[in-house]
Amino acid sequence: MEALQAPRLSTVLTTLTTKQKTFLLHYIVSGDERAARAVTVINELTWVRWKRKPEFVYAKKLAADRVFGKSEAISEIFGSALPRVLGDVLDMAQRPWDELGRGQDKSKMWAIGLVMDIAGEKRVDRVQTNNFGDIILQLKERVRGQVVEGEYKELGGDSAAQGS
Repeated sequence: MEALQAPRLSTVLTTLTTKQKTFLLHYIVSGDERAARAVTVINELTWVRWKRKPEFVYAKKLAADRVFGKSEAISEIFGSALPRVLGDVLDMAQRPWDELGRGQDKSKMWAIGLVMDIAGEKRVDRVQTNNFGDIILQLKERVRGQVVEGEYKELGGDSAAQGS
């Protein structure tokens, strides 16, 4: 008997409304249903209606069972929904320390941590420059498009083409 393969987050998201996607991604990242509902700003009537929709119930169950990784959800949020913000985060993470303005050191550390989270890398006290540079290059590719297991998809586009 073959084991069932878990669905891709990107596939599950195609079955949901924009607000449901927002809820699901924040639920995956936070693990807190109330916090995700607060971020999504939905009323009780909408919540009750969603809980009657099979595609939403299925997606929420997968998220609750931790089928999707936190870094996968963060990548969806930043890689698909907010490419310009991700670009700014990448720029801050790469900016040389001596070029930072007053008080920007904490922002740089936050940006480095976020980049490492998005890439699914473990945080370390000191980042190896060559490894971090590779991570930055990969994430910059996500700003221009999305590469998922050999498929390249332009942001906002519906067609997928094989990538390398």
